[in-house]
Amino acid sequence: MHVVWIIVGMVSAAWLWARRAKQAKEVADNVVEMARDVRSTFRRLGFKRRSDVHPADCVDDPRLAVAGIVAAIARMRGPLSPQTLDVFKSEVMETFKTDPQHADDIIAFGQWVARQCTTPELAAHKLGAVVRKSVGADAMPEIIWMIERVASADGVRADDAQYAVMSVFQAAIKAR
Repeated sequence: MHVVWIIVGMVSAAWLWARRAKQAKEVADNVVEMARDVRSTFRRLGFKRRSDVHPADCVDDPRLAVAGIVAAIARMRGPLSPQTLDVFKSEVMETFKTDPQHADDIIAFGQWVARQCTTPELAAHKLGAVVRKSVGADAMPEIIWMIERVASADGVRADDAQYAVMSVFQAAIKAR
């Protein structure tokens, strides 16, 4: 009888081990699928990474540049809160006339490119040049208004550092 219990134990152990391996494979497949989704989002938005070039210099779409500037300035106090992200999304949808899915993609790319810049000033300078080339200084008031609304979404007014970054952005826009 003890031989039967040993065989049942071995079969059970083998079954548990196989089940754990299958679950690990499913988790790994999910991680790979998420990476493909992120990569396809960037491709869908027209982003192409060039070698030996800063990611902010590769941005061609002014909507993505504005989202990067807003994200860099808004996260100066720390990670973006859910309330700030909601305001950010509504501002992107309203300003750029996009649907919620496309707004999420723009915000995700903006946050990514803002993290690639070492400082918010660098993000404002590099991405401000893209905005200047594409839409010019005519869009400045609306963009500054968008930055102020997102930066103060938590009920706290934008502080001096955020205004300093906005001034760098304004200078980048006005530079010829």
